[in-house]
Amino acid sequence: MDAPPYVPSRSDPSVEGVWLRHGAAPLPHSRGGPRLSTVVLVGAFVAVLALYIVLHQGG
Repeated sequence: MDAPPYVPSRSDPSVEGVWLRHGAAPLPHSRGGPRLSTVVLVGAFVAVLALYIVLHQGG
């Protein structure tokens, strides 16, 4: 199977076109609350940070 023919373009084909658009539309607003995975990861980060602070206060 042959590769598709090369078609010259203004942009680099290794970069997604969405990053090259000028005057991009604003990001769509998400609806609803954060995902459960986000809440769990933030909670785990806060817990590890608090544990680190508590254990390293004496040193």
